[in-house]
Amino acid sequence: MADISRRIFGFGGGASDALASGTVSPADRALLGGKGSSLHALTAAGLPVPPGFTIATHCCKAYYDAGRAWPAGLRDEVAAALRRLESQMGRGYGDPRNPL
Repeated sequence: MADISRRIFGFGGGASDALASGTVSPADRALLGGKGSSLHALTAAGLPVPPGFTIATHCCKAYYDAGRAWPAGLRDEVAAALRRLESQMGRGYGDPRNPL
């Protein structure tokens, strides 16, 4: 099971930050959402899934509970995950010559 204290989980290159075994438990599905858990499972199974990251579902609940305000520190975590993704892909988010 994934660490529920984390908010960002990366996947790609045959590895998943969330699934050590490659098997999705009900707790993993609750944490990552249906699509997120499937992407992590496909990656862990060795299928060619482009790198990406999933934001934990509890962040969505916190966002709405706070009147549509980002949870403290989440914006920085997403920015760091995006930088890792740009580095993995050799592309830049919003780069007109080499877009991510």
